[in-house]
Amino acid sequence: MDAILELDAEPAPKTASERIAEAEVARALEGVKEVLASTDAEFNSRRFMLSKLKKIGIAYCVWPEIGRYTDWKNMGQFGVQQIPTEYIDFLMHVAKLGIKTAVEVGVWYGASSYFTAAVLQRANPDFKMTMVDNEDRLVGYPEASAVLNLEKRVPATAEDIAGEVFDFVFIDGDHSYQGVQRDYLLLGRYARRAVAFHDVRGAEFDHLEGGTRRFWAEFVHHHCQDMAILEFGHYERPWMGIGLAIKEVDNP
Repeated sequence: MDAILELDAEPAPKTASERIAEAEVARALEGVKEVLASTDAEFNSRRFMLSKLKKIGIAYCVWPEIGRYTDWKNMGQFGVQQIPTEYIDFLMHVAKLGIKTAVEVGVWYGASSYFTAAVLQRANPDFKMTMVDNEDRLVGYPEASAVLNLEKRVPATAEDIAGEVFDFVFIDGDHSYQGVQRDYLLLGRYARRAVAFHDVRGAEFDHLEGGTRRFWAEFVHHHCQDMAILEFGHYERPWMGIGLAIKEVDNP
């Protein structure tokens, strides 16, 4: 009996959103590679770092507060959800702390993790970033992990890696008071060098038992004597903001 040859089906044409995502990831990877290849002068230049972050872009949104950065917006959901100047000032502080390992809780589509990893890997080639989220929405992970030292723990929550020790912990997951507190108690308090929280000025989460603002206010009150506390807030009203707490170590 003659063998029946089955031709491989033609791949389905890419949708407009898939083509947009590919282009945005490709541009973001250019920025990542340029950070990794930067000179010391470039790496220490706020202007240079902002220009590389602009290649990552801001995830599409209609928030009026982000109006100053209209030309930063991507067409799709890939991109950072940060006020760029807050984020860069924050990262440039963290880059000086000798970080070798970090975990980000709440990575969404992955853009902020990729850029954070690029900055900290440029500061320390042995750096490794662990990405944690309760849902796998990552865009461009294979391409990013080809040039960055990334580990994906998705889907997962802080409970799945509770007690693991990292030099740096960035908490940007559940924005309820109880959620932020849980992520801190499970992971953040074990950070060897620093712990950070996003949306510490996010008044829109106040209805969630006080949200991130309540937790951050209490955290600062309890830890201002044993940790250096920095807050990055560049919007005129309570919105977004990044809180950074740095532990003093004998041999940083």
